[in-house]
Order: sequence, then structure tokens, then C-alpha cells
Amino acid sequence: MTGPKDLTEDTLGVNYRALSDLFLLAEKRKDTFQYDVSVQMIEIYNEQVRDLLVADGFSKRLEIRNSSQTGLNVPDASLLHVTKPSDVIDLMNVGQRNRAVGATALNDRSSRSHSCLTVHVQGKDLTSGSVLRGCDVIASLLVKLFP
Repeated sequence: MTGPKDLTEDTLGVNYRALSDLFLLAEKRKDTFQYDVSVQMIEIYNEQVRDLLVADGFSKRLEIRNSSQTGLNVPDASLLHVTKPSDVIDLMNVGQRNRAVGATALNDRSSRSHSCLTVHVQGKDLTSGSVLRGCDVIASLLVKLFP
């Protein structure tokens, strides 16, 4: 999803390409829509949900909630405002450093946690004042907010 370790313009993964598209579309629509973008990054490790964007790398135990209005969410996880793709990439790097990893005798990466980056977008129509909100993984969020 992110691409190889040594990224080039040609090898960027779908996450980075989708982020670039998100901010490009927001910039193109700035005269008619105002977009506010924030991200969360969590991990699931040993049946526990952890916030990967807390400053000290340790967080209280989080819960995944299901709501008919917002769907699945982790309301107590850090939600950080971003203004450009590099802000998100910087936060993803922080999250990657905070991930839990446990090695086994067969595979030093087999016990890596499952991480999830969620992008939250709020768009306000500057003409009508109506507000659209969405949060999802990067690629599917683009399809919902920018058809």
C-alpha cells in the first residue's frame, strides 16, 4: 500500500498517490469548498487497540465503536489536523516507529501489529453552507467525497 522502502516518484504506493489526489482535488475546489483534513493511526496487537500517534508512544487502551451515524470508529484515538501530503507521511512515519513488533523463531516480522491509517475529511460548500463529512481508509474515501 505504501510502496517499497526506497520510494521514488514511479514507485509510490496507493496510499501516497491517494493522499496527493486528495489534497490536489481540495486545492482545485478551494473557491467553492473548504476542506478540513485530519488523520488517526491505530494498531491492533495482541487483541488490543493502540493509538500510534501519541507523543510518548504509549496510550490507554482504546475501543472500537460502531455507530449507525459514523460507522466503525475509535473515538479516543488522536485526531491530528494535516494540510498537505507530507504532513500525513510524517505522521505515518511516527506511527510506524511506535508500532509493536515481536519476533518468532521462524520469522522476525510475523508478529507485527496490524496498523490502520484513517483519513477524516470535512468539506463545507461555500455557496450553500452545507457540510459533508467522511472518514475511511484513503482510497475508498476519495471515491466517496470526490466522485
